Amino acid sequence: MRICALALGAAALFFTASASANTSTWTDQAMRLVFTAPQEWSIDQRVGLGMDDTQTFVAIGDETHLCQFNSDANWDTFSHSPGNVHRQVAAGISAETWTEALNGFPELFPNQSAEVESTTLDSTEFWPIQRAQARSERGMVIAAFQQRPGVDLVTACLVSDDGQREVYEDIIRSVSHPSDSILQSAVEAELLHQPAPAAN
Repeated sequence: MRICALALGAAALFFTASASANTSTWTDQAMRLVFTAPQEWSIDQRVGLGMDDTQTFVAIGDETHLCQFNSDANWDTFSHSPGNVHRQVAAGISAETWTEALNGFPELFPNQSAEVESTTLDSTEFWPIQRAQARSERGMVIAAFQQRPGVDLVTACLVSDDGQREVYEDIIRSVSHPSDSILQSAVEAELLHQPAPAAN
């Protein structure tokens, strides 16, 4: 399947060498999003180049692959502690939150057409990742939702055949925030200072 809608061009990007010789790690100038992708894929940052932007929206892919990323401000969690956000995402998110997040990708879900079919929790990394499989007019989409204080990180990849899933899994698990090391330290410090359970 050709991803004809992609017209990926140059953007203001930061690249660093990654663990694999065939991938590169990308960070936006506003420091809202980090991910790793195959070096041969094109990258188009569509939102987030302006000084007043509170969102970074990026599309990546080639003729047969398409993934999109949306790092957007969430004022409801801005004042929450990193530990509180960590626990909230691990506990799960509502179907309404999933639908709203996925309909934020109009190229993947034309006419607000996101239909979530299944959800799971991926806790293999320090930051929990809520996962979903959704159906759109264009086909199957696998998606991921993460949160940091004041920021929602949503990834959505269009699956045209099962052979793409492994590539997409690596991309989804690579998504992070530039401040993650600081935020992780805050979560760990919060855990250390939690009171011990009362003895029976």
